[in-house]
Amino acid sequence: MANMNIVKEGLWIIIPSLVVPILLIVLTKMAYWGLIFIFTALFIFFFRDPRRLAPTDPRAVVAPADGRIILIDDKPNELSFFIELSLVNCHLQRAPLGGTVTKVFKTAGRHRRFHLISPKFGQARKKIRAATENARNQIEIQLDNSPRKVWITQIVGAFARRLKSFVRVGQVLQKGEKVGLIYFGSMVKLQLEGQYELKVTKNQKVRAGETIIAYQRD
Repeated sequence: MANMNIVKEGLWIIIPSLVVPILLIVLTKMAYWGLIFIFTALFIFFFRDPRRLAPTDPRAVVAPADGRIILIDDKPNELSFFIELSLVNCHLQRAPLGGTVTKVFKTAGRHRRFHLISPKFGQARKKIRAATENARNQIEIQLDNSPRKVWITQIVGAFARRLKSFVRVGQVLQKGEKVGLIYFGSMVKLQLEGQYELKVTKNQKVRAGETIIAYQRD
């Protein structure tokens, strides 16, 4: 745990899950209320903030989220990734490249379910439909020393319908810097403008801020 912190946005869940069983034990003198601490441990695990070291190669694009790639859409001048996060994944999102935030846009929508426990269940196309209809937040980033832009879209699921953006328009980001958080099961879409050399495959598991998913082409 030396390299692990807790996301402060999760404290409003963690602290009550810690205080409530203590009060119940004190007031009722019944120790079995301590079983609630299991949920406290789960919440601490969920809201973990592991240290990540981004690759130094300026051409390397890192994954914006932990999870499994369920679809890669490789077009002539655009590369898109859909990454699904299960309940056991770290739910922080990170900048895939360095740049400046030019837009932050939240869209209201539905709350279709992606999965219950594991993202392996269900068809990818059906999940993509949910991703296009569910409530979401898009972060647009103008890359450093490049006319290209990238877009990170945080997409909520059905279980917990909350997300948090940490960035503002005009903010300069470093590769791997934290940009947001989605509570519990969710999906993240990354769109890259321009030509890229793909380095991952469908169904591959990735780690935000560390896994190289593509390289910029000149």
